[in-house]
Amino acid sequence: MNFRGREASGNKLLNKKNKGFTIAEVLITLGIIGIVAAMTFPSMLGNYRKKVVGNKLKVTYSMISQALQKVQGIYGLDFVPDELFSTYDTADVNGYSWELSRDVFEHYFAQHFNIVKRYPTKNDSSIMLAGASKDAAAQLQNIHYAVTLNNGVTLGYQQQYQSNVHSSMTWFVMLKPITKRDNKFIEGKDVFIFRVERSNWNATGNMILTVKDYPELSRDKIKEYCTSSSAFPYDYHGRAYFCTLLIFKNGLEIPDDYPVRF
Repeated sequence: MNFRGREASGNKLLNKKNKGFTIAEVLITLGIIGIVAAMTFPSMLGNYRKKVVGNKLKVTYSMISQALQKVQGIYGLDFVPDELFSTYDTADVNGYSWELSRDVFEHYFAQHFNIVKRYPTKNDSSIMLAGASKDAAAQLQNIHYAVTLNNGVTLGYQQQYQSNVHSSMTWFVMLKPITKRDNKFIEGKDVFIFRVERSNWNATGNMILTVKDYPELSRDKIKEYCTSSSAFPYDYHGRAYFCTLLIFKNGLEIPDDYPVRF
């Protein structure tokens, strides 16, 4: 091959190397990337939100458990003395009242939390509970006292007084502050519920934060109650309690088949 032939052959190779993508090829590629991103981004965002919720829930559970242990260590098992919290005119037939919840929390537990906001009236601490579907929100009875902690989590505390034999406390873990514009909480997403049953821990003398199990219910039924209004009155706290039960039975990890989307 002569010089001109070699030069022509080299120019062809050079032209092939320098040839770029056409506008159509670029647009097709970007379109494919956009479709893939649209398909995967909601899942990635949901997994991130799920992780954030799980971490907040575990940290808050640990904080409440530590507070319970401290109060038990200071005051002993019967930390709600009869002479202080025996009668409340505002208590309902089951021994619940907002005033009782407020007084017990402030007297015993407030010092063990970093509180940035208190909700000083019944109306201030009122929230609307709604399921994950677009159902109507129902107002939680004004029998819990609420405070917001420095990590943005709001604690709702509900104290029951009936007798020396049986009383219970309920802890609502709400993953955002209560505001006048936003007092609607999605059960199993924004709000979770734990209990201390005095009748259960009297024998051992331990104030254990737990979630009452219902061994007669299958796991599928618990999942159903997590998102269904039929959960009430099976458990008087409704859906949020069964959602918490699913997580609690999974070692405080949100299970892969958790029925509430984040």
